[in-house]
This record gives sequence, C-alpha cells and structure tokens, in this order.
Amino acid sequence: PQGPVRTYINVPYREKDEARSLGARWDRQKQSWYVPPGVNSDLFSKWTQQASQSAAQRRLYLAVPYGERGAAKAAGAKWDKAAKSWYAGPGADMDKLQRWLPENVQDQQGPAMTPREEFAEALTSLGCVLTGDHPMMDGQKHRIGVEGDRKGEQAGFYVGHLDGHPAGYIKNNRTGIDMKWKSKGY
Repeated sequence: PQGPVRTYINVPYREKDEARSLGARWDRQKQSWYVPPGVNSDLFSKWTQQASQSAAQRRLYLAVPYGERGAAKAAGAKWDKAAKSWYAGPGADMDKLQRWLPENVQDQQGPAMTPREEFAEALTSLGCVLTGDHPMMDGQKHRIGVEGDRKGEQAGFYVGHLDGHPAGYIKNNRTGIDMKWKSKGY
C-alpha cells in the first residue's frame, strides 16, 4: 500500500525559508520541495503553478563523455544522481555546453581517429588552443596556450605518450580543470 501522494512544488532557493515556514518539506531523493498531506496546499499556489512539470522533465540533459566531465562541470553542467546523467544547470553557459547537446553528439562510433587526433580533441575540450606541432605525443611536459590567455601566455600544460596504450594528462591552469586521458583505440 502506498502512502499519501505528495504535491511537489517548484521553490526557488532564495524562497526556501518562506516555503519551510508555511510547512513545506524537502525530499532529498527527488531534490524537490513538497506539501505534506494535511497541510493547506492553497498556501503554496505561487509555487504549484510553476511545478506543473517534474524537475526531470524541465532538465536539459547532456551527452557528456566521462573524460570530459570536468569541462562540462566548469561550463555549468550539473550531475543528476538518479538519472546518472549530466544536465544544463541553472546559470549554465549554453554556448559552451552546445557540444554535449544530444543532437550534436554522434550516436554511433565515429570514423577511426589516430591517438594524436583523439588527444587533440581532448585538449580543445578543456579550452587549449592548438598551434604549431601541438599535441606532441613524446612523453614530455609541454606548455600550451588556453582560451583567455594574453599574448605570449601559456596557462595550459599536457603530457601525451604513444607507447603501450596511448594516454596523457591535461591541465588548464586558467580554469583549474584537469583530465586524465586514455585513447579509445578505434
């Protein structure tokens, strides 16, 4: 037997204390406020009209590869534990999140890429600016420019190697985001 049905409401964070004082409760699992049974739901009308859709329906979900999660988070993506998926959070930079919109992500394996091409893609996903011979897959440390650098500045850093299973490490010191990279090998 199910318990009484909860009426979920859409309460902006800045209004949470007001909703709590009227009797609303927080559902940690659903990450949403609700009106408990027995509490006059008329008191919450300003929030019930906004809550006509569930939180999951309002979210714009993204297709973010595991290795790019740091870059997506830096652009404002949030993790939905229940759905096990990234979504565009409030205040997200949609220009930076465009690349992870489902319609912009190939749903089948792309054409074969060399490990160097894969690593170059990972570098640009973290905001690195590829010029000259970059990326150099020689196992050495290399400085590299990133978006937002002034002329001559190189706030990026990477190491990439091709021996064994091609892998590497990237750090954008301007954003603080780093990534351990491993070749997918296709």
